[in-house]
Amino acid sequence: MKKFFLFRREQLTLFSSNSSNDGSGLSVLALPADKLSFMTAGIGKVQFNFDDASVYDYVTLPSSDVIDKTHVIVSCQEGKEVDLMLSVMNFISSDSKKNVLRFDAVENDATLNEAKVEGFEDISAIVNATPINIITQEADTSSSVIAGVDFLTSANLPFIDYNHTDLSSYTAGQHISAWANDTSATGGSDYDMTDEGGSNTLAAVTGLPSYVNTNSAHVEAGNYFELANEMVHNGDYTMYCAFGFPAYTNLYEIFSSSDATGKGFTNGKFDLVSMIHDGLSGLPATAKTNNTDNGTVSYRLPDPNLEINARQAQTLYSFVIRRDKDFNIFFYDYKGDVFAVIPAVVGGGVSTSFRTDGDLAIKKIGGVAPGYLFKAYLARFGVIKRDVGHSTAHAIAKDLYKQYAYNFTF
Repeated sequence: MKKFFLFRREQLTLFSSNSSNDGSGLSVLALPADKLSFMTAGIGKVQFNFDDASVYDYVTLPSSDVIDKTHVIVSCQEGKEVDLMLSVMNFISSDSKKNVLRFDAVENDATLNEAKVEGFEDISAIVNATPINIITQEADTSSSVIAGVDFLTSANLPFIDYNHTDLSSYTAGQHISAWANDTSATGGSDYDMTDEGGSNTLAAVTGLPSYVNTNSAHVEAGNYFELANEMVHNGDYTMYCAFGFPAYTNLYEIFSSSDATGKGFTNGKFDLVSMIHDGLSGLPATAKTNNTDNGTVSYRLPDPNLEINARQAQTLYSFVIRRDKDFNIFFYDYKGDVFAVIPAVVGGGVSTSFRTDGDLAIKKIGGVAPGYLFKAYLARFGVIKRDVGHSTAHAIAKDLYKQYAYNFTF
């Protein structure tokens, strides 16, 4: 009788995926036991490596690239690593009628006593979808890197991308009259931005007081940037941004359409995300962030420690917001974790509340009419006209934080 492994890391969510380069989002994985090729061990953990368990049946790669074997790391009691390996081998080779070896971090239960599955961190299943270089052991995607962020493939290149490299002609304290769309972004110069509002947006000094590790635009209340042409997109998308925010105060909308009917992704309330798309007049789609609803992590927005001491609080905020083809919206924090989900609400009239569909239209960045209350040290803003998926969104969010955080740490 054929035997199987069942690994369950977490409850299924709307952002559960069928592949993962680092374990994030791969909630449940079942594999035939006869595909186990070898096991290795470290202190308190055993790694199971499997043959012929990729997301692809066949792929042509450069000679120096490979797709790493599917593997699963399971925690165990320290000192019991070899015992766990022996128990697995005995299970595979025995004539027992038991045909499923289960490691379940949701039920905190494992078939083998030596395993320790007390939480999601005790199981990490890796089904790689991205090739790596066999020498560097890193993704071979240099042609898809823009200003320190790896988009993994040319298909994920942004349509608009405003980043620190395009502020290089400005000096600290100088007025930023224009901010060019990056030359690698597919929208081109038709979507360059100019400074509007109070016209006192400044190039901030690297480090303090911006808490940004590169040049950034000091956007004060009353300021904003305006695109030469409005960017309009219907369907799935991925949006991202990074900014220094060193004070415990309200975080307001960062972008809007030309008539300000579409805007997001906050609305001045603590621990809340909010999105409404162009032309809709009902209540915006919202989600609280200080809970674990829909399988998310709990996240305070902004960090309450800012009220005490900015040096001991999160001061650089990087976010990725993706809308999938079904119009579910997902929000990723600086660690690449999903901290809020807005399940799809589709259709109805213009005044129907909480809708997640409609066009993404962006004309202004750094504030929304009439108050233009957003204020921060803006280092990055971009939009990809497709849903890049959970794994890539997770990676982009982490790349943004690594690139821009002053005194970077996870």
